[in-house]
Amino acid sequence: MVTTMEQKSDLASTFAAQKIDPQNYFVVRASMWDPKTEDYTRELAEGKGERVYREFINAFDFYNQAKYSDLVSGKGQDVNMELVHFRMGRARIVQSRVVFP
Repeated sequence: MVTTMEQKSDLASTFAAQKIDPQNYFVVRASMWDPKTEDYTRELAEGKGERVYREFINAFDFYNQAKYSDLVSGKGQDVNMELVHFRMGRARIVQSRVVFP
């Protein structure tokens, strides 16, 4: 997934608003199944594709409780959810699961 300058700016404002350390944070991100590439590559619309958290427990709770309707409006393709820990510029996937419509 490519990060644009606009996305980086949005992320920086999220860090400031939520007082998140940019060197240690958690992200729950989602991407939709793309039948053309046969992979989870399509970003979700409406800003639902990525949520940033300061604390692991908050990210973990959302990850475990999220339903398809929390991620996507309407019905469509499968969604891959990942709980990712960013530490010192490195991303590590903590958990991953597929959510079906």
